[in-house]
Amino acid sequence: MQAIHAEVSARLPGGHDTAPVFVDITQEDRDAIDNPVTTQRVPQRIGIVKEMNETVGKPAGSPGFQPGVLEEREDSFVWATTITSPGAQAMRLHIENFSLPEHAEL
Repeated sequence: MQAIHAEVSARLPGGHDTAPVFVDITQEDRDAIDNPVTTQRVPQRIGIVKEMNETVGKPAGSPGFQPGVLEEREDSFVWATTITSPGAQAMRLHIENFSLPEHAEL
């Protein structure tokens, strides 16, 4: 995983992390993980679902990308942003309401 992370990171445009999108984890969120309120025997909870309050990318009809960096390469463009959650031990990103133009890749 470290090798994959290093390879992908090396291909990102410079400055992608200068204005990260923050997903805040509150003490209430931590308490819900550490002390689940239940009377049933259930598996231990290991995470929470948090919605991002920002639009990321280029909303249809808008003039530019937000937040993030767009870099022109020899035969393509690369857009990147950083999403962070201070204090989180790990993060998984679920993307909805997402579309790409023809011939674009994620």
